[in-house]
Amino acid sequence: MRVLMPHSGAALAFFGDRVELFGQGEGGASWRDAMRALWFDTAGTPLPIQLPVLADVAGTAHIVYGSDSCLTLAAGVDAHLASIDAAAPPPGASSWRELTSRNADRLLAQPIARCGPCRGAGISARNR
Repeated sequence: MRVLMPHSGAALAFFGDRVELFGQGEGGASWRDAMRALWFDTAGTPLPIQLPVLADVAGTAHIVYGSDSCLTLAAGVDAHLASIDAAAPPPGASSWRELTSRNADRLLAQPIARCGPCRGAGISARNR
């Protein structure tokens, strides 16, 4: 199952040290490994602080563009894109736009399992 956390994961990236402290000796995945299994979008105001912290904690392989465009006025979406385009590029990419586009291509290219009621009806979770 793929899980996409909106708004750069909100405060998840900031709780890592605390979660690691309380999880010591449990034998499970580390906080960073668990975060790297999730997908994140860039909705909200991810820059200048939240997105770089998320990239440090979870890596950049699962960050995709998100804008809340259905709930945000066009000027807000434009300002969001401008802040992403003006930001220093993440490691391994020429820009955040290039990175999030590449990641979205990977995410959407993966097969999506059909949910229970949709099996046999030709409806996938993607087009419900």
